[in-house]
Order: sequence, then C-alpha cells, then structure tokens
Amino acid sequence: MPVTELDPFSLDIFLATAAAVVFLTLKRPALGTTALLLLGPFDLSRAVGGTTLTLEKAAIAGLALGLLFRRTGWSALRRRPASAVGIALLAVVGATALSVHAALFPGPAVRETFKALEYLLVFGLATAAVAADPDDVLLGRGIAVLAIVGSLAAVADLLTGAHSAVLVGGRAIPRIAGPLEGPNQLAGWLGLLLPVLFALALRWRDLLVTLALGVATVTLALTLSRSGIVAALVGLGVVALWSGTRTRMRALLLGVAVLAIAVVVTAGTGAGLHVLSAEQIDSGNGLATRPQLWHAALALWRTHPLLGIGAGNFELRLPDAGLYGVRTHANDYYLQCLVEGGLPLFAAGLAASAAWVFGLARARSPIAIGVFAAGVAFALHQIVDDLAFYPKVGDLAWCLVGIATALCASALPRAGNDQTSTRERNNVSIAASSTART
Repeated sequence: MPVTELDPFSLDIFLATAAAVVFLTLKRPALGTTALLLLGPFDLSRAVGGTTLTLEKAAIAGLALGLLFRRTGWSALRRRPASAVGIALLAVVGATALSVHAALFPGPAVRETFKALEYLLVFGLATAAVAADPDDVLLGRGIAVLAIVGSLAAVADLLTGAHSAVLVGGRAIPRIAGPLEGPNQLAGWLGLLLPVLFALALRWRDLLVTLALGVATVTLALTLSRSGIVAALVGLGVVALWSGTRTRMRALLLGVAVLAIAVVVTAGTGAGLHVLSAEQIDSGNGLATRPQLWHAALALWRTHPLLGIGAGNFELRLPDAGLYGVRTHANDYYLQCLVEGGLPLFAAGLAASAAWVFGLARARSPIAIGVFAAGVAFALHQIVDDLAFYPKVGDLAWCLVGIATALCASALPRAGNDQTSTRERNNVSIAASSTART
C-alpha cells in the first residue's frame, strides 16, 4: 500500500510530538517512555526519501534528546541483564548489515539493517529512561492504558469494516486488526501486553489494570489468531508459575476467567471450530500457506547457506522458489533470519531471544515477570509468525524488555536490601504513617 508523502502539516505534527516527548522526558523519564509506548500503534506514516516518518519515530527522537539533556540512566546499559540483551541486539544489527553484501536487492537489506538498529535504540532508550525513573506504578498504568486504547481501536473494525475474514461454514467471520498490519500482528502485539497485565493484576488490586486485562482478552479472541491465542495462554501460564505460591490460587482463578472470556467470545463469533482446527488457509491475495513459505525459505537458504540471500529479499525472491504472485515474509522469524542472513543472523536472532528470556528469569517486579513470560510466549509465537518483521510489534517488544531490565537493575539489593516495587513501598509507607498516627 503506497504511503502518503510528507507534507508541511504532517511535519508540524511530528515536530510537535518530538518536542512534547522531550518535555515529558525532562520532567520525568518514565513519562517519556510511557509516551513512546502509547504512540507506537498509531504511526501516521509519511514517506520521505527512501523511508517513512511516523509518530513513534518522532517519539524515539524526543526521548533520545530528553535523555541526552538529563545525562542520567545510561550506566544501566553496562549492567546485566541489559548488557547481555544489548550485545545480542547489536549482533543482530551486525549480522543484518553483513547480509547487504549478499543481497540481490540491496535496498531492502539496508532498510532491514536500520530497522534492527531502531530496535536496539528503543531498547537502550527505554532502559536508560526507566533506570533514571523506575516508577513501576506509572509504567504499569501506562501499559494498561495502551492495551485499552489499542484494543478499542481494533474492535472498531467491527463497525468500520475489517480488512480480513475467515470462511467458516460458508460464512465470512471478520478478523480485526485495528492499527496493526493484520490480525496475527495484533495478536502478537496483545500477546506482549497480556502477560504483563496478568502479572500486575495478580499483585495489584487496580481497576484499570483489571479492565485492561479483560478488554485485551476480548480483542485477542476477536483476532481469531490461533497461534496468538495459544502463545498468550502460554505467557499467562508462565506468569502463574513464576508469581510464587502466595498468588497461585489467585492466578488460577484469574487465568480461568481469562480463558472463559476467550472461549465465550470466540464461540460467539461462530469461529470456534476454526480456532480449534489446524487447517492452513491460502487467502490468494499475495500470501501463501505456511508449509509453502517454509519450503521456499529452505530452498532459497540452500542457495546461500552462509550469509543468506540478503535481509528483506525473501519476499522478492519467492519466484525463484516457485511461488509466483506471492509477496510476504516466511511466517517464521527463525527461518526468516536463516534464509535472509544465513548462519550469522540465525545465531544472533536466537541469542536475542535467549538474552531476553534468560536475562529476566529471576525477575521479581511484576512488570519484569510479565515481560519475561511475554518473551517465552513471543519466542514460541515467532515459530509460526515473523512478528519482528513489523516495527509496531518489534518496537513494543524491545521497549518492554528495556523497561523490565531497568526495573530488575533498580531492584538489586541495596542498603536495607529493599527489593519491593514502588507501589509496594508506597503502601508500606502509608500503613506505617497510619500506625504512627494511631
């Protein structure tokens, strides 16, 4: 789909957005990070030169400038787990850039290199900002608002017309996508947020978080994305296991409620049998089934096993694998890395996923536990969907990882060995003050 050219009015909006995020970041870095999260799904894409400007890129620039003026929080990038994640993402950037040399179409390979660099930048900025201002209450509520706003924008597709549908019993059932590129991408985006909301709901008795969890669950069910629903349920299960014995029963009850909502909504759309099936659907609109794409990816990789065929070149080289009239990604992140960047990018992609999951495995903050669980779910989901291909999903993923790694660093034992969250510390202070007055 062609992107609208940049015009003076759009440029003014981008500049105003960047200035607003600079102001928020100078006031409080956690506010700047929250603004970046909230602007992510709503891109207002405008073409300029060989790339696009978006609201999210304006927010990234604003957050970077604000943090440079403050000059605080950057030391967190030298500490684990942030350092390990940063090195892995830097390896992804290097391996992607290396593939430019092997690309038949170098332009897309350069574009993918800058996308990988954007993910590294988002991660670094989020880490530095939250390390300077580790307010998990503000961030948690920001995540809840993001889930609600993004979900409502997607559900609006049912009124304005969904861009895709699935045939069940001869009847077309709409699949919502909202501001995301498609239903599977929306499911992956929600799959990142749901474990975090679930972890917060287990530890906080917050109406906004509970509402966000319910709204996001309904929206996920309406995507009819089988892989997205399964991955999200895995993420919730990981949260329940990692949240400790004190919240185990609450996790079970809340998990059953979430599952019941998903089942009722899916059954209500009439697409229950589709969600429970493993049937592959070829939509005939420039896409193909996963087995066809996976076979093509392996066939193309065998032609250039070391460095691959070049980042961003898979969709352009599909005719060489016998898929004519098809232009899409491999529907598997790991295969996409292998075919486009060869062994270096495949290894770097695995390392980035591993650094995310293993780096947060000992997290104690509810947000960090949720992001850890989301990492497990995301790694599984990417076996059947290349979610990192889409910046709205990839930027959210690595922003959340940056937030979580910074919260982990801020929770390291210090004087008094205090590892409680901001919310829990505030509750303790209030309780102490009340006791003193009594």
